Amino acid sequence: MALPPIPMQQTHLSLPEAWSYIGNRAECRNKGWVWVDAWASIPEPIGFKTEERGELGEREMMVLIELLEYFKSQDAQVLFVVSPMAIITEDSETKYNTVGDIVNKYGYNFINANDYYREIGLDFSEDFYNVRHVNLFQKSIRSF
Repeated sequence: MALPPIPMQQTHLSLPEAWSYIGNRAECRNKGWVWVDAWASIPEPIGFKTEERGELGEREMMVLIELLEYFKSQDAQVLFVVSPMAIITEDSETKYNTVGDIVNKYGYNFINANDYYREIGLDFSEDFYNVRHVNLFQKSIRSF
């Protein structure tokens, strides 16, 4: 069963209408995506990598498990991706490590793109429009 991409970052899942994107039931011309014609030179984050696991909040855990159970019940093929960010911290990295463990236990793949800056070819001087989003122009980014 093919499902549309669903943003997993807390800023997007906190929106009540996020669940309506499953199965394309929501009427939204861009499915939550907005054209932003901007870019900024952002310092590359350093010192955030860790193997530690952080505790998820009760609501975060509930939403993640509910989503995983739904995908399991639909026999869906799903890939969980953390988009590259320039504001990642060690604390957020510990939580992504925990999410990755849980997602993997359910048999799904999890990719934290913050682990692959070099492989992706990210250039922090031109590939972002703010600290949480890459821009539309990513000249240097390649698929991996």
